[in-house]
Amino acid sequence: MRHNAVERFSLELAEHTIEMALVEVLCIKQQYILYRFYHVFKKDELKSLITTIPSLRLVHLDYEHANWWAIAEKADSFS
Repeated sequence: MRHNAVERFSLELAEHTIEMALVEVLCIKQQYILYRFYHVFKKDELKSLITTIPSLRLVHLDYEHANWWAIAEKADSFS
């Protein structure tokens, strides 16, 4: 009989601990709101944006999966 009581207590304690951890995680998660923003560039739009910034140099521009993407690097201010 005592073995069943200890086992039952252990299970109840484990369930309670998991429930409390879940409540804490959910409370923390509600404090943070994550936003994602996507923009599909038109042809030459991304290139135009990059070239308007003097401190950037366009390294590579490509079109993939219905969107334009680029690799740009900070331009050397001494060149």
